[in-house]
Amino acid sequence: MNDAAAKPRPSFSGSGGSSWYPIVFPEKCDGCQGIEAPKCIEFCPHDVYALVDGKAIVARPQNCVNGCVACRPLCPRGAIDFPQDVGFMRGKDRAWSEGLRKLTCRRCGKVFWSNSETELCWNCLEHVEEEVSR
Repeated sequence: MNDAAAKPRPSFSGSGGSSWYPIVFPEKCDGCQGIEAPKCIEFCPHDVYALVDGKAIVARPQNCVNGCVACRPLCPRGAIDFPQDVGFMRGKDRAWSEGLRKLTCRRCGKVFWSNSETELCWNCLEHVEEEVSR
């Protein structure tokens, strides 16, 4: 088996029963004290996180996108990690997060984060691509 076949591939839609999900270390998480909402909760377009007792928790791990580690470098306390990370994204998450900015989708109005020039959130972009391929 070659290395490429052994590494998980990122996908851009949540898959039920995914074994790829983050963990939050409660002893490190402070709920991003001093800002309106924790960065991970505000950032994640797949609603993986929730706020409980002032700390972020992984409430819906099945919603996490396979291979995505974009929330990890956003955590100012280093409280997020991915135990399933086999190294294919290590070292790339910092580059991915550079230039991140908060945007509003022109199609659905959802607020999302991106480092690319786009006017559509990931969900709407996926729907547009499906419509075009039909």
